[in-house]
Amino acid sequence: MDPLGSVIVETGRCIFSFFFTSIATLIKLQHNTGRLRKEFEKLEDRKNGIEEDVRLAETEGKCATEQVKGWLLKVEEIEQEVQPMLEKADRLAVQGCGPCCNILPRYRLCRRMAKKQLEVRQLISSCCFDNVVMDKKSPIMIQHK
Repeated sequence: MDPLGSVIVETGRCIFSFFFTSIATLIKLQHNTGRLRKEFEKLEDRKNGIEEDVRLAETEGKCATEQVKGWLLKVEEIEQEVQPMLEKADRLAVQGCGPCCNILPRYRLCRRMAKKQLEVRQLISSCCFDNVVMDKKSPIMIQHK
């Protein structure tokens, strides 16, 4: 094969590889976005249920256990991380992938979303509490002699 032919073949391979990678990244990003959104909704439902239990118990003079408070705090932290990711994925989906599309940010977002999905799943599975609330303990009064 002459040098010009091999250059054309190699260029064609590179172009095909670029477009194939672009399409695969977009598909995987959409897939990860959907899965993260579904897991995140499950987490939100669990959180809302537990918060409702805590509110009802507080009207009865009880308070949330430390374990529940810690779990709710972790959920709020992960909410602050996941919401911007989902918004960015939505923006990228609207933009599509034109000739000037940058694959690297999409790939990074796709990987971060996969990791966050695992964290969300772990939070959901760690939501099995023995007691959500406990009786409030009255402060011990110190008596002076």
